[in-house]
Amino acid sequence: MAGPRRDTPFTSAILEVPRLPSLPTELWTRIFTECQPTDDYPSLHRTMLTTAIIHVSKQWRAMALGCGALWASFEIAVEEYPCAGRHEELQQRLSLWLQRSRSYPLSIAVRYTPKTLSFPTISGQRGEQIKAVVRLLAMLLEHKHRFRSLRLRLPSRSLSALQALQNGPLNLLGSLDIETVGTDVSPPLDLASVNVNWTRFTTLRLDVYPRIPVDDCYRVLSKANNMKSCVMTVEGSHTPRVEPYAPITLADLQTLQLRLTNSSLGFSSHSFSELLDSLHLPRITNLDVACLFDYDSYSESNFLRELKSLLLRSSQSLKTLSLTNAHYSDQELLSILRETPRISDLSLKFPLRAGEDPISEEFIRAFISASKGQPFCPHLANFRLQCHGARFTEVSLVKMISSRVSQTGVVEALRSFDLFSARGATTLLTTASAAWVDNGFRLTTSSMTIL
Repeated sequence: MAGPRRDTPFTSAILEVPRLPSLPTELWTRIFTECQPTDDYPSLHRTMLTTAIIHVSKQWRAMALGCGALWASFEIAVEEYPCAGRHEELQQRLSLWLQRSRSYPLSIAVRYTPKTLSFPTISGQRGEQIKAVVRLLAMLLEHKHRFRSLRLRLPSRSLSALQALQNGPLNLLGSLDIETVGTDVSPPLDLASVNVNWTRFTTLRLDVYPRIPVDDCYRVLSKANNMKSCVMTVEGSHTPRVEPYAPITLADLQTLQLRLTNSSLGFSSHSFSELLDSLHLPRITNLDVACLFDYDSYSESNFLRELKSLLLRSSQSLKTLSLTNAHYSDQELLSILRETPRISDLSLKFPLRAGEDPISEEFIRAFISASKGQPFCPHLANFRLQCHGARFTEVSLVKMISSRVSQTGVVEALRSFDLFSARGATTLLTTASAAWVDNGFRLTTSSMTIL
């Protein structure tokens, strides 16, 4: 005996179409489920399977046009220098898909890829392309109340078009990904004014120019208590806060990537110290902090102390760690890694100048797997290192890798090592790597000379 029918977004549309061929509703539902795009954001293209099925027969067309779910997820790829009429065609196709999606929640991506990364004042052909992007955004924003997932890659000048998000409501939105290209002056995206239910958010990525102010970053994190992944480029504040940030516990957050940049007035690391001090991330597994701002002597030590404190608070769950330009000494780095023993993926990036390189002989030798004693970073599988390279010998580097390419006791096998330094690989490292390949190990080395 057949079990109860499980309705899908397509079932009601199929049942409404008269004179269907003699196939069970369940089979038609399965056919249309298979025709639904598998990509999160399928391309708006005539050869898409979704578009093709409306040409099979009148019945198929009627069913497909009645299924809003088939048309509610798509990507718009905008060319910088398209052939004549390309943007007009895109606008017509977008209008058609929005109409066919009916009232179904929308998952939309807009991808603009310029041939250069600079955007001069609006004039000539490039200015027209940016205006075309703004027109497409305006069409989409008329349906903002249906946004479920939104991913945008835009020229920074077009960011002003997103001010319409502030008028909301955006009650369905649970995933937002915005990246801008270029550094043209544009009104910043005012997150504090966006009418959105932050508690619905599971993913957020904002890499925009102008940057997100640190206060806005804090406000979002304090409200988005169900967030699982957050990636943000943040601008510090030059003005000290009257009161410190209240503590935030993000119980579900697993991935946090912060690119911390200068305020327009200079030093700003004190505001980042306060932000890091407020964060409690009991389930964080992936933490990436890039320090892209200027230090002064006092704020540097304060910031590094708060960053270390955050790492130690997260030590029981942290598995992937990436630090860029965190000016720790070799001993401080070793101390942090001893307290975060679950790390399996480690990326440390420092300037290629000799005076700013903390990676010493002692640091490299600490990773050499010994048969006795407490193992260091026993779960380390992937190691990426960017540094000058003058403070350690290649002999120690070869010995370290050789000791870890095979699993020994409680120490897991190292699967890859990537080195980017100011000195190239020598014959010693190249020769040794031939034996490591047999164990499935991958070695990548590259160099750049700083004059």
